[in-house]
Amino acid sequence: MNCPELLLLLKRLEIDFEYIEHPKVRTVSEAKKILSSLQAVGSKNLFLQSERERNFYLLAAHEDKRIDLKALALELGSSSFSFGKADDLKALLGVEPGAVSILGLIFDTQKKVRLLIDRDLYGQPKIQCHPLVNTASLIVNPLDLQRFFDFTGHIVEVINVPSLTSKLS
Repeated sequence: MNCPELLLLLKRLEIDFEYIEHPKVRTVSEAKKILSSLQAVGSKNLFLQSERERNFYLLAAHEDKRIDLKALALELGSSSFSFGKADDLKALLGVEPGAVSILGLIFDTQKKVRLLIDRDLYGQPKIQCHPLVNTASLIVNPLDLQRFFDFTGHIVEVINVPSLTSKLS
């Protein structure tokens, strides 16, 4: 599946979105420079793996949250987290580093990736996410994405992601 095919799928699933093309962005700070005028909150998407168990996680959080990965691992009863390898990212979510997106779950047909969404992000009326490429963004209501997760068979775990310090407080 590629970006145009994903957009067709979202339309078929009756998920409303706005599509914005932009220069390539690889980080939240790069995205904020380009997309800050949009009426949507940016998302920080991390592809993680537990050190010992080799379990994979996709964490989506508010763009301004400084995530405490040690505290998150403790809360989830896991060993410490590391960022997943690029080969695993490509194999499981079909994307390259810099384009990590909750929409990459379309490729995780064996449900090897556990989806975690921060309550601070999920509670927003509109969020930004990449449509499998980092040269475009979608603006979508996070609750509308439930149809996508139902389609892929992934369970959304809405959690309070621990923060080191946060611009949100």
